[in-house]
Amino acid sequence: MKKLTSQQTLEKDQRMNKQWLLGFIESAATFSIILKKSNNSLGQQVVPDFTIKLPGSEVGTLEKIQEILQAGNIYYRNKETKDEAILKATKLEEVKNIISLFKSTDFISETKQKKFQIWSECIELINKKQHLTKEGFLKIALL
Repeated sequence: MKKLTSQQTLEKDQRMNKQWLLGFIESAATFSIILKKSNNSLGQQVVPDFTIKLPGSEVGTLEKIQEILQAGNIYYRNKETKDEAILKATKLEEVKNIISLFKSTDFISETKQKKFQIWSECIELINKKQHLTKEGFLKIALL
């Protein structure tokens, strides 16, 4: 069976439209670049991060978003209380997929639009392996 692209999945499920998903992203998602200590030549690892946090009772919503985006893993902040569910995508191919899905989308929030654009620029630099150079790393850090 052929795996559907995110766009095909989104089109297939008429109950879930792009604007609905965009609403969740605008209100609950974060676009981040995480810098972690590393043993590489720069001493830092650059990790793309897309996260949506919802109350644990809304884990089904995150599962649907995960299915459409075909990205990320779902975790509970506290496994015992399950008070907060988190969808997190950090794999380069997954975040590139998220970018392609929303690249030509106008966000309602100018702030969220700007954050998405800056994040997208960072992901492009990472995709070109520029984060492995001192110059590229600094460019990402300064964005």
